[in-house]
Amino acid sequence: MNMEEDPAPEFGQSSIPGVATMIASLMAGNRLRNLARDAKASAMTGAPRILATAGTPLKDLAEFTRQEIDDLTAFAARRGVTADMVAGQARFDLPSTDRRSGSSFNQAENQIRIRRGSVPEVMHEIGHASPIAGSESLRRSWQGIASQLGSGPIGKVIRALLIANVVSPDGAEGTGARPFAAAHAPGLVAATYVPELIEEARATATAMAGARKFGPGAMAVAREMLPAFGTYAAHAAGPVIGTLLAQKIVQALRNRDGEKRAAAMIGKEVQSPGILRSSASSAWRMGVNVPKPKTTTPGTSPEGKARGVPTAKPPSKTAYFSDVIKSLNNPQRGFRQTKPLS
Repeated sequence: MNMEEDPAPEFGQSSIPGVATMIASLMAGNRLRNLARDAKASAMTGAPRILATAGTPLKDLAEFTRQEIDDLTAFAARRGVTADMVAGQARFDLPSTDRRSGSSFNQAENQIRIRRGSVPEVMHEIGHASPIAGSESLRRSWQGIASQLGSGPIGKVIRALLIANVVSPDGAEGTGARPFAAAHAPGLVAATYVPELIEEARATATAMAGARKFGPGAMAVAREMLPAFGTYAAHAAGPVIGTLLAQKIVQALRNRDGEKRAAAMIGKEVQSPGILRSSASSAWRMGVNVPKPKTTTPGTSPEGKARGVPTAKPPSKTAYFSDVIKSLNNPQRGFRQTKPLS
């Protein structure tokens, strides 16, 4: 028996390229996220930092005029916001990309921590603190979902599992949830950021609406907050692009291995029963007449049959259909019987 070399294993059968692809895609996503944070910090450099001690009330902050303080207080009351607006911790040793460099709404302590003397930024945080449909419980629940899926641990685990499924050996094979997740991984990763983006859009829209009456105008809020909203979209785009990159690399490597396997099979003879090698048996299985020989050998009739040898009796219908069933169960076997008796 001839021993043939096995073809090269497929990409999915080896975990090393898969792990390397997953790491590279996550690094690319993190790099884009850091660039987005840099852009966000640069967009807010025009507003001065709050120099007052952390916890100082808004009315005592020198970075805002008396009119701005009155407008922010009236806007918060109009939106039903009960959170205290106080100075945040001034940390000059923080890098510019640190998320604490901007003002934030801490729903756990019900505080709006102001770290920059920017009216649009404070109005944006008032938008975060505004109840949804008049319900504080609904707001807390929605923001909890958005936070956990966006930058929280749940979202990170989901995105890691989706990328791992893309590079897994059997992630894209067969039918079911795993092949669907592998085929639509970039879209599913993007879906984990949708609640966070909706929440940021809600806060920005609220700030723009309030700025028409209680602030510097909607355009002033738009000039400062829309670029910041774009950084959230860029932040979400990083992992999406990384997942799409991993998907393309895995598919390219699998296609390459498939071509190698196909090339390795070229020239190999398919072993089959002897009856299947003849043209007569092939014609027999296809339901056509067996080709007649052009010449006859001595001692045979023109039909190619030996003189004096009786013609073979056709099989019965029972034998014929039994042979058909065996051939259907084993296609390489071929039909052994002729046409049955009518």
